Amino acid sequence: MAKRPWYMQPPDGPRSVYDTRDADEHAAIAAALEKLPLAHAARLAHAEGADTIHLTHLVAEGPELVEALKGAHLSGYQRILKRTGRHFQP
Repeated sequence: MAKRPWYMQPPDGPRSVYDTRDADEHAAIAAALEKLPLAHAARLAHAEGADTIHLTHLVAEGPELVEALKGAHLSGYQRILKRTGRHFQP
């Protein structure tokens, strides 16, 4: 498998204790941000470890991009709840 470019990988180094994103969420965010130029503020912020909701404030390219970021965040949050056994089961 080919190595992903730097802007599609989770940030290296120590993660903030508030960064609860898993590799799937990082990949979904990178895929959503892939349409933006490399020097875009949202891509740079993601590479530096900004949280997903903060990234939604940096994109003005369209509501579909914001929805993709929110969807990635919510999917990641659901995985966290399932892993910890705190999800709601009807």
